[in-house]
Amino acid sequence: MSTTDKNLEQEYKDLSHLLSEIIKALPLHLFVKDAADDFKYLYSSPLMKQVYGCQSDKVIGKTDFEIFSDLRIAQEYRDMDEKLLQTGKPYKFIEPVADPNGLLRIMDTSKMLVPRKNKPPYIIGMAWEVTKLKQTEEQLQGFHKRLALACQAGHIYPWEWDFIK
Repeated sequence: MSTTDKNLEQEYKDLSHLLSEIIKALPLHLFVKDAADDFKYLYSSPLMKQVYGCQSDKVIGKTDFEIFSDLRIAQEYRDMDEKLLQTGKPYKFIEPVADPNGLLRIMDTSKMLVPRKNKPPYIIGMAWEVTKLKQTEEQLQGFHKRLALACQAGHIYPWEWDFIK
């Protein structure tokens, strides 16, 4: 192996390590599936264990049916992947997930295709937790309803005047 090849190999290893560390630091679950191979996982970030209870390195080469014990959920994921493959349009959804400790987490997930030359595309997905955001939204809606009822009971009619116009 020439010096140039060794340098290129070391640069590749360094870059690979850097990207791996960046992904570990991100507060999201990143995953890649191979549409050409029964939607098997090619990559899953470490957050997979915290949210879904699976070691990220144990899901590589497996389908959702082999990973998730709830076959209904596995089928939903498969249906989404097939729809994405058919339409080619990015897919976004919010789902409740019970983590390994039984804690309910709300995950905001996006999936999209990554084209490949002469092969079916990869599916890349990113899921981040929005539980606290959703709880805050629900709390604000409750406050708004109570304020509206209090205004109605007190015959108070709020109004807004935009004097800048």
